[in-house]
Amino acid sequence: SLQSLAEQLPCCWLDGVSLEKPYSRQRSLIKQQLSEAREQARVRGSFRQMSEGELKDQITEAQNATSTVTLRVQIFGATGIGAANPASPYCTCEIRGKPGSRIKTGIAGGTSNVTWDHDAVLANYSPGDTLFFRVRDKERPSSEGIVGSASLAGDRFHPQGFDGEVHLKGPWSRQMQLKVKVSVRQKEDELTKSHRAKKVIRPEREQKDFISSEGLPEPLREQEGEQEGKRRPLRLGMMSRMNMEAVEGFPPPPGGG
Repeated sequence: SLQSLAEQLPCCWLDGVSLEKPYSRQRSLIKQQLSEAREQARVRGSFRQMSEGELKDQITEAQNATSTVTLRVQIFGATGIGAANPASPYCTCEIRGKPGSRIKTGIAGGTSNVTWDHDAVLANYSPGDTLFFRVRDKERPSSEGIVGSASLAGDRFHPQGFDGEVHLKGPWSRQMQLKVKVSVRQKEDELTKSHRAKKVIRPEREQKDFISSEGLPEPLREQEGEQEGKRRPLRLGMMSRMNMEAVEGFPPPPGGG
């Protein structure tokens, strides 16, 4: 009996093993259970234990990978910036806290009302992030070239999108406005599904089972008088239990089978 081990082993130490039954009657079950337990311990031991910081970083990275989306940002132009008298105005946009996300328009002409009509993609946006816009003058030093800046909170464009004007804050005027449009792009898999749904699948024309008589033995070639290149239907007839022979697809000659 295994009763003597009761104090040394935890309750239900092996699934289905009874301390009341002799070991000899449970040998196979115990060996199977121990083998599985050793394998589980080996697998667990093969993983390096991560620190709390490493685990937190991995969880954050996984969450960001599944929650980030791609934005389409259109910067149309700005109005009321004439007081700043910019010679070569341009606009930048980035996700606040993510400088690597920055996009930039070209240089516009004019001083008061300018047009860029810039269309770009901004990736790695996480819900709740804020977009930061800044209008600059290329001809001035960076410290003096800022015409105005604006922020667009995430809840104003995600997920419903935004199309309108945002106020540019700057020392030159309180009337400066930036015309932009922000929309959330579909994920790649959603675009693929949408494309597949719209695609009309047309079945290929049914191919008739015709083969050319070219290259066949003389008795099976096309008869004289047939048009050159014309293919004739052939049917296969079982001649014996060991082989098959191609027979032309027209009625057998009189007396033939």
